[in-house]
Order: sequence, then C-alpha cells, then structure tokens
Amino acid sequence: MEDDFLIMAYTSMPSVTQRGNLLTLRIPPQFSGYFDAFSDYALEHYGKKLGAAGATHEYAKIWTDMILDAWKEKGGEVVALNPMDYNKSADFYTGVSRVMAANPDVMFVGGASEPTGLVIRQARQLGFQGPLILMDQAKLDEVAKVAGGLDMLEVSIGVVPLSVYETPAAKSFIERYQTEHDKMPGSEAAYNYLALHALVKAMQLAGSAEPQQVRSHMDEALKEMGSQYNVYGVKGVTDDGGFITDTTMAVVEDGQIVQKPIETN
Repeated sequence: MEDDFLIMAYTSMPSVTQRGNLLTLRIPPQFSGYFDAFSDYALEHYGKKLGAAGATHEYAKIWTDMILDAWKEKGGEVVALNPMDYNKSADFYTGVSRVMAANPDVMFVGGASEPTGLVIRQARQLGFQGPLILMDQAKLDEVAKVAGGLDMLEVSIGVVPLSVYETPAAKSFIERYQTEHDKMPGSEAAYNYLALHALVKAMQLAGSAEPQQVRSHMDEALKEMGSQYNVYGVKGVTDDGGFITDTTMAVVEDGQIVQKPIETN
C-alpha cells in the first residue's frame, strides 16, 4: 500500500516539486530566480571578476554551481573557487585569503547566517572591501549581527529579509512574534506560519482531512485565507506544488537594507 500523506516541504530546491509526487508542496520560493537577478545587478554595478567562497554542504554546492554558471553565461569571469566547511570551523582566514589572492571584484559567500557572518567579518579584516553576493540561506539582517553590523555588509546583495518588509501582514506578524518571543522572526517562522494557516483553510474548504482533497484546495486556500496570515503575499500554488511567491533582492546601501526591483528580460 502506498503512503498517502501531504508533505509541506521547507526548501527552495525546485527539484522537490519536479518528481511527480503531487502530495508534495514547496513552501518558500524556488532559488532559481536569484541567480540571474543577483548576477545581473553585480555585473552591472560592481565588476566582472567573481571569487567564490561558499560552503560545502550539498545545498551550498548546488547554489555555487548555479550562480557560477549564470555569472559566466552573462560574460563574467570566475577567478577563484575555494569552498569551505562552514559547519566545522570558525577560522576562515586561509580560505578567504586564497579567494582574495585572485583579486575578485565581487565575492560569493553563503551557508547558514551565523558562519556566513564570520566569513564576511574575516574577509573585511583581511582587507576585502568589495561587494558580496549571499546565497538565500544567509539572511542579511541575521548575518550582520555576527559580521559586526550592516556597515560590514556594505554593497552586499541578498534576499529581502522579513525585518524590512513594509506590508501590513508582515508588520503585524513581526509585532506579534516579538511580543511572544522577544526577538525578530526569520523567514522560516513566517513561511511556516502562513503554510499552517493555508493548510487549515484548505481542510476547511475541502470539508475533509483526506490528503488528496486538501491538496486540491490549497491554491484556493492561499487566495482566500485572511491576509493577516499570508505574511509573504503568496499568490497561489503551481500545478506541481510550488507556492507562488515573488523573487526578491536587497542591497545594503549606506548601512541600510534596500529592496531593489528585479528586471526581467
């Protein structure tokens, strides 16, 4: 007998909804939109030479491969590639130095927010003052806490963190979360919050907890549930199960996280 249950997957890997299992839903936006957006902005504003010092876990390897491909396809040059294990070390001076030795205009970094902050702090201490591209796992506001403030991330590019969203739903969620937990929520908290409410709404619309019925009502649920629950303004769900969310990009300018429009060709 086949298992019959709904998987709410917190991953930005597009492959999770490309395997034909219609009972799998992907909550955050797929990461494929970031490669072009981040590369286009950096190439236009900062230079063509990229040095990569990302992490070594599987997700980071995929991110690195994809952004390096995008960078080269757009006419950029990859001058250094030195992945580092972000999870087993707090000393990144040697690895960062190897990348800096190639004199890149831009440096790509990324893993979890805390070790990414350490990498950036050490890069700045070694004298790299150029722009950085951060993979979506690392959030600019969380990274800044470890790196030594947003000034350390000047002209860095990353996803827009929840903390700078100006929508009523986001502001309300942040305020309620801070009251309850006394800290700023991250994107994971907000996405899982809205996904849970979408799941409940889908069960209500279906009049059932049967997985196939709930899945068939998920798109409608996302569109009809109260806006106060839809923190990221998810517009619906694709046929293969991906939540439909706008790709976002932010740049640190003058010590502030500034959302930037993404130009589509």
